[in-house]
Amino acid sequence: MTIDVFRYRLPLISPVALRHGMLTERTGFVVRLEEDGLEGWGEAAPLDGFSRESPQEAHEALRKISLSEDLSSEALERVPSSARFALESAVLDLQAQRQGMSMAEVLNPTSVALIHLNALITTVGDEAVEEAMEYVRCGFQAIKMKVGRAGLKSDIQSVNAILDLLPDAVELRLDANQAWSFEDALEFANRVDVTRLAYVEEPLAQPERLLELAGKTGVRVALDESLVGSEPSGLEDQLFAEAIILKPSIAGGLDWAVHMAKRANELGIVPIVSNAFECGVGLRTHVALAAAWAPAPCGLSTYARFAEGLYSERLPMNGPSINVVEVLAPRTPDLDKLELIP
Repeated sequence: MTIDVFRYRLPLISPVALRHGMLTERTGFVVRLEEDGLEGWGEAAPLDGFSRESPQEAHEALRKISLSEDLSSEALERVPSSARFALESAVLDLQAQRQGMSMAEVLNPTSVALIHLNALITTVGDEAVEEAMEYVRCGFQAIKMKVGRAGLKSDIQSVNAILDLLPDAVELRLDANQAWSFEDALEFANRVDVTRLAYVEEPLAQPERLLELAGKTGVRVALDESLVGSEPSGLEDQLFAEAIILKPSIAGGLDWAVHMAKRANELGIVPIVSNAFECGVGLRTHVALAAAWAPAPCGLSTYARFAEGLYSERLPMNGPSINVVEVLAPRTPDLDKLELIP
């Protein structure tokens, strides 16, 4: 068995606003696990402001594993989430090829063959409204909008304008990334028909008050940042949550996400797979996870933001739905787009 680590750099079609600045390109690492003539691939791409580890820390963890060739669960528990996700993905990819199955089928033999995406809006004002209506015309069943960046008044106006035009069959999900104070969240709930929102993801800078917010306003909440470092058993204390957002490369790795999704399903909480702007290598693992255990519309439409991918042909992921079989067919990245690093 050999483990190689590569670096990549990919441009985005246009800058994406994140809470700590503008993302104009994506850099990260992919790992290649070779054994018995087969190759398994995975991606580690820490995202500034969201991941707990730096790119340097992820690279160092991957380098140590590549030298030791120790992929035991004990060894993987000691590496940061992005590196763990990459290594677990490569192992899953290899296992699927050995068994003649898709990665989704390895995770769950009853996985679904079609999953839907939620569209992502990061703009504000009239531009956000126009973008939402274009996504409706394209057939998206769910739209996720970032709030908490342009000011509360702007958020209220934009959300109300979208709700006035949005068909009832299309979900509107909001993501505040813990930007609001409790008072701001109350004002928002008083001025927006929150019963028409699928949920508000991490609305509070004080997440310990989420239960109180839900009780006072009736707003449905989803957990994301609050899940980092948590265990599936902890969901029993979060039964007020409508949904949990699973970002395995940030919060704990692939195996962690599988166990979280299974427990959420048992408790009646909706698990939703999302990503940290990984490119196609990492997104294939996200697709497998969603098809296996979290088939609700997922947050993987970020692939459309890449000007190019690491494969010779782009993954078929730009529409409102994904054919799981097509996306998970065995693929090898274009080595000309990768830099082998020690």
